[in-house]
Amino acid sequence: MEVGISFQAEPEIRGDNEFAETVVDVETWAKNYAINLYAEQLKLISAMMKKCCWMMHKKTLQHNNKNGHFESIGNLN
Repeated sequence: MEVGISFQAEPEIRGDNEFAETVVDVETWAKNYAINLYAEQLKLISAMMKKCCWMMHKKTLQHNNKNGHFESIGNLN
């Protein structure tokens, strides 16, 4: 299952002049960039953990089969 993550920082109004709006736009862009970068890193870590868990499950099954045990991890309950 794939989960998409996206966040948006809300711009703040700090004044009536154009310079203040530009500063706010740059700050908002920086916040959005950092938030989305962090979300992408979390997705990658999650995918790597899922793959690692699958590989450990596969190794356990191979080990059990070599030792004459034919139950999967899911059947141990």
